[in-house]
Amino acid sequence: MVARPGSWRPGESGHYILDLPTKRQRPSIDTQGDVVQNAVNTLLEGWQLVVVDGDIEVRLQPARFPPAYRDWVACLGELLPVNFADVERNILYFEKGQNRLTEEHRATLREIADYMKQDRAITGVFIDGHTDDEGGYLENEDASRLRAEQVGRFMESEGIDPEKVVIRFHGEYYPVASNVTPVGRAANRRVTVRMERNGIPPNQRAEVVAYDRRVDNAPPRLPAGVDD
Repeated sequence: MVARPGSWRPGESGHYILDLPTKRQRPSIDTQGDVVQNAVNTLLEGWQLVVVDGDIEVRLQPARFPPAYRDWVACLGELLPVNFADVERNILYFEKGQNRLTEEHRATLREIADYMKQDRAITGVFIDGHTDDEGGYLENEDASRLRAEQVGRFMESEGIDPEKVVIRFHGEYYPVASNVTPVGRAANRRVTVRMERNGIPPNQRAEVVAYDRRVDNAPPRLPAGVDD
């Protein structure tokens, strides 16, 4: 890769920049790290960027490159730090007896809220509270409810439309690990936060009722897709 002066720079000579590794089976050039930085600097300084391979030359002209590059950098600076795959599903873990959100929880939820406010395709966020099986089932139900509600209220305080927030609580039902060990119980004390995108708005979904102590002692049947 070399830099050469354009016709508007008479009397100047070009200069070598660096060698580029190429792949003969499928001709390509490694355009990472120093290669990119050198190419950008060459064009910003008004030089032609020339890639030479035997008798073949590929030239990039610097004309109009600086303003286009500035626009690209400005656009890059406005991008969100995460994409949908990064924030689609999160799990917040709680210590035994803990119902308040930690700073780590808040940071995660702010990231989710920031993304939701930018992505108009998000139709809802589902917040499901769970506990381990220590204590009575009514106590566990209340703990899962308090934790889920804390998350929901925080999301709303960050500017999320309450109509998009669905809060559910399941107590000790639907564990993801054995409650025999401390590690398993820690995994079960959780609130999952799952976003739905381009789906059915939460207010049009069939209502999912958490354990209802007034009916019977059987837990509700969790529909497909919940906490999966």
